[in-house]
Amino acid sequence: MKWSSRLFGLPLIFTLLALFGMNIQSLAQSQNQAPTPARSQSDEMLQMWNAIGNKLVAMAQDFPEDKYDFKVQKDERTFALNLLHAAALDFVLIRRVSGSKVGPDFGEGDNPTRDQFKTKADVVKFLQEAVADGAKVIQQQGDAGLDNTTKFFGNRLAHNSYIWTFAIETARNITVNLSSTTARTTWCHRTLDDDMRREPDILARSELRGVTE
Repeated sequence: MKWSSRLFGLPLIFTLLALFGMNIQSLAQSQNQAPTPARSQSDEMLQMWNAIGNKLVAMAQDFPEDKYDFKVQKDERTFALNLLHAAALDFVLIRRVSGSKVGPDFGEGDNPTRDQFKTKADVVKFLQEAVADGAKVIQQQGDAGLDNTTKFFGNRLAHNSYIWTFAIETARNITVNLSSTTARTTWCHRTLDDDMRREPDILARSELRGVTE
């Protein structure tokens, strides 16, 4: 019985050893191969731009509309206002880099109000337009466009590559804030639900105390 179990186990051992050997061989081959050529700078910038932009759009689409105006503290932006700020800032920078007034009219500055974008669909569309228009400018200007300089904040010139990176990093920070808002919204909602479920028990105990007293 012992010999038969050992014999049945041998094919499995040989198979595992063969797979292990193949993995070692493929790893050695990949290390010896020349690395793939770098993409153009504009292609790399475009990938980063689309990645963070599409993440913001996905968050805007997934978040419930009835929670769009949620905020924990009075002095912070709501979920919707964070999204609007991200899109508006993108458009401000896109217009400077491209030298043209692209995108919708959202007033001065980079903090549009909810009066201009009343619904979830309005906010999502605004974000999508910002991501698409920015990607279009990066593609049109190419690598040469990244080396050009544009008037930046503080009345100074900056390379367009720096301006695009600034927009991407700002959007990334906003996604972190929105993730925190989403978590706190879920926590507050669960806490409220727990309080509502406990309310009948609390009332019953209060009435009982009134009777006993």
